[in-house]
Amino acid sequence: MERTTYMQKKRKGGFTLAEFLVVIAITTILAGVSFVAAIHYQSRLRRLEMDQTAKEIFLAAQNRLSLEKAGGSLERLLAEYPDPEDPDSEDKLGLTLSSGSEEKQGLYYILYQPGDEGNNDTEDIRQRLLPFGSIDETVRTDGSYAIGYNPKEGTVREVWYSDKYVFQVTDLESEELAQAALSADKREKYHGEAIGYYNGESMTDPEVIPDPKLKKPTLKIFNGDVLYAEVDDYMSPTARYTMRLWVEGMSSGAKGWIDLMDFSQRQRVISIGTSGVSYVILDDITWEGFRFAGLSQDLKRSDGGKEGKLIPGEDLRVYAEVSNSNGSVISEIKECNSIFQDITENKVLVSSIRHLKTWITGSPVLSLRTVGKPLDCPRQKMDPMGMWFPSRRIFPGQISEQML
Repeated sequence: MERTTYMQKKRKGGFTLAEFLVVIAITTILAGVSFVAAIHYQSRLRRLEMDQTAKEIFLAAQNRLSLEKAGGSLERLLAEYPDPEDPDSEDKLGLTLSSGSEEKQGLYYILYQPGDEGNNDTEDIRQRLLPFGSIDETVRTDGSYAIGYNPKEGTVREVWYSDKYVFQVTDLESEELAQAALSADKREKYHGEAIGYYNGESMTDPEVIPDPKLKKPTLKIFNGDVLYAEVDDYMSPTARYTMRLWVEGMSSGAKGWIDLMDFSQRQRVISIGTSGVSYVILDDITWEGFRFAGLSQDLKRSDGGKEGKLIPGEDLRVYAEVSNSNGSVISEIKECNSIFQDITENKVLVSSIRHLKTWITGSPVLSLRTVGKPLDCPRQKMDPMGMWFPSRRIFPGQISEQML
């Protein structure tokens, strides 16, 4: 009796062999699941790193492409090498694909393969769009990438990048790579390696959920001595709603908003009493805190915003949004240039002191090769305050400090 009780107590102090094996089995299963999850997480991080690098290349190439477009060099190259099949055209403009979707029609590709064995037939145009210092030199020379761009529009359409996989012309024409552009999982293991992709996240109209209680705001853009937006929400002062002004760079892809009803973010906002009209200053060269160069840091990026820095001289998409807990409504979407009145082909339209001073002091999108060419400054009303800029033809060499 006493011996039986002693053995039962002794047995309760440890594990049986079956219990021990069950614990080992469960631990093994959990370790296996964790290992698979860790491998997948590592692959995802690699793919995100490649995507981010592709975005950096995209922005750097777009910035340089805007310079080349404004200087007229792309038009000259297209006129000099009209035949895409010309071997010299590949070096000067890039490769054209023999097959592909309609979206890729008119695109030229810069293909870079690192190392001595790399077949780089597009080296001249690569040096134009990605010169030394434009991005990290390790990225520029050690990785493989493909840049698709439209020289007539002056826009970069897509960028592929990998620090392990070497892209070939056949990849650019393959359906497999086209599918990888749509699937992050396929980019994590493209022929066993992680590859990155960025296409500027093509701007689309924002998704809205209509609410009959909300009234559509109106938006006007004034691009003169001051670049500003006028927003009228037409809402009752007692209504509960929020109002934002969205600004999106069409080259950089950066996107953010200014809360027109948040007093902590109203440095750029001027409201006229309780009329519902707000004025948002996007660029004013006379005030240090209101210049376009500082706009990026003043934008909020949540609720659909995109990180990135707005590029001085790029075109902007601007719209106002009124929303409440039930839905939202937006104004008409307006487009304007961030620095000048407009940029068309190789011509810059200057119609105010702000445009002129920016041109004199330099802009990332304007080449000084235009010196000596006349600028047409038509007489036009610049804003509701009644400011006018006189009509005249100004040559850069005739501009004096007094005019500024």
